[in-house]
Amino acid sequence: MQDDIRTALVHLALHAALADGVASPAERAALEHLRQTSCPSLPSLDEILARLQSRRVSVPELVAPFTDAESRQEAWASCVAVCEADGLPTPAERWFLDEVRTALRLDPAPADAIESSAAAVAATLPTHSSSFAPGIPAVAPAIPLLTPDANALEKTILNHALLAGGLELLPETLATMSILSVQMRLVYQVGKAHGISLDRGHVMELLGVVGVGVASQVVEQFASRWLSGIAGRFLGGIGRSVISQATSSGMSFATTYALGHLSRQYYAGGRRLGAIELRSLYNNLIGEGQRLQQQYLPQIRQKSDLLRGANLAQVIQSL
Repeated sequence: MQDDIRTALVHLALHAALADGVASPAERAALEHLRQTSCPSLPSLDEILARLQSRRVSVPELVAPFTDAESRQEAWASCVAVCEADGLPTPAERWFLDEVRTALRLDPAPADAIESSAAAVAATLPTHSSSFAPGIPAVAPAIPLLTPDANALEKTILNHALLAGGLELLPETLATMSILSVQMRLVYQVGKAHGISLDRGHVMELLGVVGVGVASQVVEQFASRWLSGIAGRFLGGIGRSVISQATSSGMSFATTYALGHLSRQYYAGGRRLGAIELRSLYNNLIGEGQRLQQQYLPQIRQKSDLLRGANLAQVIQSL
């Protein structure tokens, strides 16, 4: 039962991730890796995309495995989180969400609440206009830089990493989307501290270069979250206890820490690192973040306790 529902959830989420037909090569690679490692029996990404573009996808068939109210609500929240991970839904994503909502036969009040919460989180993503052309050139031109307070910037990075780690321990699916928003706001703030005003597109592109795909990260994280959410309900107390221990070793603290320090070195150096150098640096920083995660695990769990029941959009907006 667990494997069937998990497969159905990943399948539905992949359709949501590709609903607008837009996916960078890095994003597609990350999604394909997730498909192969989680549910290799599912259709290829090209097949899923072709079905969506021709509107031959059978949404009722996609949602058929979700037979109870809790799993239907989880499926809806997951689709909303994926489609709004990089901002408000496009028309194609809106069509897909409307079809999913109708097929799931959701009660209006909780369905509206989930979408409103997701929209509020999406609104926290960086929207400022960039003062330079976006892109990750091999060698960027030198630009005027501010010299930020090193201690203050280190504290900012650590606080964002602790918040992301705390969000990962929450059972709500939309907390996954909030992790991505925290990471994007961190990159924006690090750039701003160096005198660079970034737009959302540039932040997303930097994440994509190092392999942190927007849709793929949300799909992967909520697939893992499903184990501590729906699976916990099926398995009972013992299942939740075991799953909670596994979740506590998640990657959100490490990836956020790595993105913060990657951005710090990238912008402090005048954006002179190329894509290969950025990926190598990011991989090294991930290892450092994983080592520190064990050290900060008590603070991460404390942060998670404080976040329970909080308005996540307000929490992120206050960063």
